[in-house]
Amino acid sequence: IMGDNAQTTNSDKQTNASENDILERQYAESYINERLEAERKYYDDRADGYKKQYMSNQTVIIICGAIIPIITVFETAFDKCEVFADWHLGSIANAIIAAVIAIIAGVDKLHQTQSRWNIMRYCAQMLRREEMLYRNRVGGYGKKTEKEAKQLLVKRTEDILYYDISSTLQFTAKGGRQDLGNEEKNTDGSKLITNK
Repeated sequence: IMGDNAQTTNSDKQTNASENDILERQYAESYINERLEAERKYYDDRADGYKKQYMSNQTVIIICGAIIPIITVFETAFDKCEVFADWHLGSIANAIIAAVIAIIAGVDKLHQTQSRWNIMRYCAQMLRREEMLYRNRVGGYGKKTEKEAKQLLVKRTEDILYYDISSTLQFTAKGGRQDLGNEEKNTDGSKLITNK
């Protein structure tokens, strides 16, 4: 009778443990769907927007910069033409184009589109990576219980999200200079930034 009771108790413990694991897995899936995936989509969308803005700005700057020498070459032809001689059209056109370049470059610098693009893309990729590590039980998740794995996933995800906030603050404090290659560590000692 004692042996049967011990087996029943062990069986109950295993059932409770597997039920707890199922609950922890459900909590983790809920966290992934409601927090991690939502944030990853936000970062992907924002990265795409900043990339388009940055590429558009740089394209206009390149095209305008290439037009200036062409206008300079034709400026002498305009000066020789009696109709346009007094207008200095080449100089006016060059000044306008140079002003457009300065405005676009200034606005681009003000909005920090390239740096924001890099940060947003980095955060999106790190969130995707963290989800894959968790789902495949590697990279620190391998020997964890369901509860420990879920807690680690939440901790690492929140560290990545905090990186965006701290990067923005550091970038602003440095006057627009940022090094995305600095290595930082999560509070559990794992590397957060490794792209140098």
